[in-house]
Order: sequence, then C-alpha cells, then structure tokens
Amino acid sequence: MFLIRPKDYLKAPAPKMSKPTLTPESLKEIQKIKVRFGTNFALGTLNMRRSTKLASTNIRSHQSLKIGLLPLDDIQGTGAQRLSTMVKQAKMLAKINVKFSGIITRYARKMFTSFKGKRNLKKLALDLNDASGFNARCAQSLSHGLRGLHSLSVLHIDFWQFITNQSLINFSLALKKMYSLSTLVLDLNKPSDLESFAVGIFFSNMKRLSSLSVLHLDFHNNFRTTNTDIQVLSSSVSQLASLTSVSLNFDNNTQITSNAIESLCLGLINRQTRRNAKELKSLKLSFLNCRELCNRGLIALSGYLEKAMEIEAIQLNFSRCKKITHKGVEVLAKSLGSSSLLSSLDLRFNECNRIRNNGLVELGSIVKNINSSCFINLEFIECCKVSEEMRKDLLMNFKGKKNAWLDGKKITFSC
Repeated sequence: MFLIRPKDYLKAPAPKMSKPTLTPESLKEIQKIKVRFGTNFALGTLNMRRSTKLASTNIRSHQSLKIGLLPLDDIQGTGAQRLSTMVKQAKMLAKINVKFSGIITRYARKMFTSFKGKRNLKKLALDLNDASGFNARCAQSLSHGLRGLHSLSVLHIDFWQFITNQSLINFSLALKKMYSLSTLVLDLNKPSDLESFAVGIFFSNMKRLSSLSVLHLDFHNNFRTTNTDIQVLSSSVSQLASLTSVSLNFDNNTQITSNAIESLCLGLINRQTRRNAKELKSLKLSFLNCRELCNRGLIALSGYLEKAMEIEAIQLNFSRCKKITHKGVEVLAKSLGSSSLLSSLDLRFNECNRIRNNGLVELGSIVKNINSSCFINLEFIECCKVSEEMRKDLLMNFKGKKNAWLDGKKITFSC
C-alpha cells in the first residue's frame, strides 16, 4: 500500500522537505491506495495534481482504492477531477472506500456517477457524515452510479446530511437490482424530512435482495417512521431466507408502538418457514426512548427468541421506554433459557421506572446458567424501583463469568 499524506510535508523545515517517490513504475505492484488530503489550499492542490497524474497511469490494474477527502473543496478542480477520472478508469477495481468532508462539489458528483458499470466492484463504502453540502443532486448522482452494480456484495453508506424522499426512493430502486448483495449497512441517523411513504417504499424494495445475509439499518431520529413502515419492513424480512444478522435502530421515534415489534417478530418467524432459510445468528434492536412501547412488545420478542435455537448474539435496548414493567422483563428472561449457543447478551433498560425487583430474579437465574465465556451486559441504571439488595443478588450470579458488565461497570471477583 502506498500512503500519500501531503499534510506531513508541513512537519519538516522548508530546506529539508522530503517528498515521496511516486512513479508509474512504482505503481505497478500497488493493489491499494490510501490518500489523505490536508486542508492547506495550495499544498493540497499541488500534491493532488502530482499524485493523481502519476497514479492515473496504472490505476486500471488496482484492486482497492481507499480515499480520505478532507475536505474536497480544498483540493480544487484539477486534482478532484483527476481523482474521479481515476475511479472511472479503474476497470478492475474491487473495493472503494471514500470519506467525504466539507462541501461536495460537482467533482464529487462525477465520482458518484463513475461507480456505474464497475462489473468487478465487490465492496463500496461511502462515509458522508461530514459532507455538509450533500444535497438532492448529489443523492441523484449517487443513485445513478449505483445502478448496474449487480456484482456488489457489500454496500455501506453513512448519510448524515440532507436526503429527500425522492432521493431515498431512487436509492431503493438502484438497490433492488443488486442481486448479489450480501451485506447492507445504511445509516440515516439525523432528523430529516423523510416521510413515511418514502421509508415504506425503501423497505418494500429490500425484499428483492435474496442473497442478503447481513442487514444493518439505522433510522434513529427519523421521527416520521410509523408502525406501517415497520410492517412493510417485516414483510420484506420474511422473504430474505439468507439472513443471519439483523440490526435495526429506531431510537427516539415516538410513533412506534408495540405493534411494530409484533410485526417484526412475525416476519422473523415467517422467514424461518421458508425453504432453505438460514437460522438467525445475531439480533440487535434499539428502541431507546420509544415511549409508546409496552410489555406486549417484549412478549412478542420472547415468542420469537424461544424459537431462535441457534442465535448467538442478542442486543436489545429499551431504555427510557417508560411503559415497560418487570413483567415484560421476566417473560423476556425466560425466553433466553433456550438460547444455548449465546456468546453475547446485551440488555438495556435504563430509566424504565416501572421495573421492580421481580423482573430481575428470573434474569439472574438465566445469567447464572449461561456459559462462562459469554459476554454479558445488563443495564438498569436509574430504575428507581430496583433495590440495591436486588442488584447485589444479581451481581452474585455473575460469578465465574469472564466478561460481564452490570450498569456500565465491569464485574470482577477476587479469588
């Protein structure tokens, strides 16, 4: 791997400033390029021109391209344009990992469209967290570039900034034709104007991803997501027979009720009845501060976990769900007894003030019987009706566990 880091030049005095040796001959053996651009205007522009001009001569043979843009506007036109040309010319490119920072210009949109037609591209990761200028035109270019990536197996996109209803719909239309996609990680983790109909269309188009094995969706702070949207998601999940890992985040959504969890669990159960369906190995659900959730949601979840015999990792976050009581926790704890292959258990019920001691008694006995190598994290912080005596009793069940945490503190026992 050849590392280009223009900002490092500033560390040395001017007379002794050293530059990396980069020639077309030296690029023949390179399979991965990692580029970091400093924020200095002149330096970033100069080095971008030099490195991209040299690198573009043999970029066609490169297998992996990892680019950190910090920020894109500081690189200016010539370098940024060459960079998008590099991506376009790399016919054999198998992996692309790009982080954008600052205002996204028309050259970034050119890079998005250059993804189109990459028949050998297997992995695409885009970090747009700091892309303050990401707008509808950029999203349209991205959706256009994703079309035709039928061989893509891993897609990871982190949106932090502006995305419209139409942008999400266009993205889902490109997504549904990725027949080889096995891993989808999509973060839409900022309050936005996304409406329920757009989210529903996105969830509906996911049912075409027949090869999907890992699904990670982060829609926290998207306040307009409704129970109906979760029902559509559940319907799509029920048709994804290859799924082995599901991670969903709907934190801070006050419209979601226990009906949503019931629908989701029904979809997971129906999925198991499909021919050649794989067993789910990992389930991560986060409904922090979804205040309309109640015990019915936990009871539905318990019904699924009792049937998930091969599940290895469970992570559930119901913190600040004020309507959940100790009865729901007790039912959930009993369902965990059938999970003999557990290697990770993470349950969070912080600030659930209706949980009493009764719910933790059953949970303690389950923890005691879990294998010693299992990672365990239980959190009942600021559950005011859980007594200190109960916490001490629960603590004793952690004896012999190698990696256990209670209320954010690692548990250790002296010999």
